[in-house]
Amino acid sequence: MELLFPALLACAAAFYGLGTALLLRHRLRRRPAADPDTPVTVLKPLAGAISGLETALESFLRQTPGRVQVIFGVGSPDDPARPIAEGLILRYPRVDATLVVAGPPIGPNPKVNSLRAMVVHARHDVLVIADDDVLAPPHLLARLLGELRNPAVGLVTATYRVRPRSLPLALHGLTMATEFFPSVVTAQGLEGGLAFALG
Repeated sequence: MELLFPALLACAAAFYGLGTALLLRHRLRRRPAADPDTPVTVLKPLAGAISGLETALESFLRQTPGRVQVIFGVGSPDDPARPIAEGLILRYPRVDATLVVAGPPIGPNPKVNSLRAMVVHARHDVLVIADDDVLAPPHLLARLLGELRNPAVGLVTATYRVRPRSLPLALHGLTMATEFFPSVVTAQGLEGGLAFALG
């Protein structure tokens, strides 16, 4: 019994060590060339005027691919996120962007209700689903599309960083960095690829 705790501790340390090594290997891998040409539709389900919403949404209106359609979706006409999205659509008239009001729910999940209403307006075959708080670097979509050039790849998922604006967010970010993402790359290493997406 005395050796049980040290054995469990050693197993946990080995797992975290393996996960960290695999995560570093994943970050240092050679990435495919970006694809700025393939048309893509971005679905952005919104719910409330969260902090930093306008900046996060705007980051998807400033992406590098030439043919990007951005669809914002709200669950009801009085959602506080609606005027923010509408203001950005007016500010970027050259971007193919629109707002969809989902209307009455068809099920218990508000995000899925919005996505169902949004997807029927998609003009392109490649879809990107991104939460309302995601702040995208300028070449994110081109990099994701580059990954899809591989015929063996049918779905791309992306890791993300949590900005620690508060203690709970800092703890969440620590958990993601030390437990969640190392677990994902461990699964990727053991399976020779991922058969699931994050989110």
